[in-house]
Amino acid sequence: MKRNLLILTVASLAVVMVSCKKDIVERDNTYPGSYSSNGALNSYFQQAGPQLQTFTVNAATGGVFYGNQGARLVIAPNSFVYQNMQPVTGSVDLQLIEVYGKKAIICSGGFTTSNGVPIESGGEIYINAWQGNNELELNPAGGITASIPAGLTTPPPMENFTASEIGEGADFDRVDSSLVQITWDTSNVVAAQYYYNLQVYQFGWANCDVYMNSNSDLTDFTVSLPQTFNHENTMVIISFTDYNTVSTMYTFDEETNAYVSGYYKLPIGFDVTFIAISEINGQFYYTEHSTNIVEDHLISLTPQVCTEAYVDQMLTSL
Repeated sequence: MKRNLLILTVASLAVVMVSCKKDIVERDNTYPGSYSSNGALNSYFQQAGPQLQTFTVNAATGGVFYGNQGARLVIAPNSFVYQNMQPVTGSVDLQLIEVYGKKAIICSGGFTTSNGVPIESGGEIYINAWQGNNELELNPAGGITASIPAGLTTPPPMENFTASEIGEGADFDRVDSSLVQITWDTSNVVAAQYYYNLQVYQFGWANCDVYMNSNSDLTDFTVSLPQTFNHENTMVIISFTDYNTVSTMYTFDEETNAYVSGYYKLPIGFDVTFIAISEINGQFYYTEHSTNIVEDHLISLTPQVCTEAYVDQMLTSL
């Protein structure tokens, strides 16, 4: 996921922010539409998506720092090791991405699915560490604790999910069924509010999630498109009403010119909005259709000419 940087507020406990570096996280071939005809759609995702934040951390002492959207990372001393598992000394570049809302999920590619079914997200973060050109590992004997902002009202219970990467066909895996601790914290530099507290077990993506509370049966579904639109220029997104849950479709049937559910299933009886976003020769297209999921759900979407600004407005309003 190629991203520019945002400046963020940093606590002064042994952590200093790196000056605005053009570090990136690769997002090559992550989902349909990322390679639309002239790259305008992919460029939009890069600019509109959550940005990479980078800090300098003393490997021996660790420290505490805050992301610009409220995440707090507590780095234990000696939390980093080289690929050969030897302890790291000196300065470390620590990377953070915060993903909280639906637009951020879509632009980052961090879609909320696990084992082929939707999950509700309380927030995602990406954490990685480098020393020069050396990608580091997390020391099993050390540790990083992450606190994710959860709002001013008591948030729903969540569990800890992880993923080494996100994008096409990737799922979040539940670490265990233990509920994530929820605390009210007034020490955060962004705001006093509730926080989910996650133990970070590996570098990559951590997601505070829960399987959707449903006794509904799961069903296949199909989204057909006009011939002009296909998996090379169009992505189809499913946004759940009243849930911070967003998924996308990857399996495309060229004979019928339709996205089919494949591995991913939807729970019957849930209200969702199907969205199609496309870009062809620099021209953006968008459409959406709200519906209640029925067995073997079938819909047709016909994206309409629009501007990039309109796409941004619609995704912001989800």
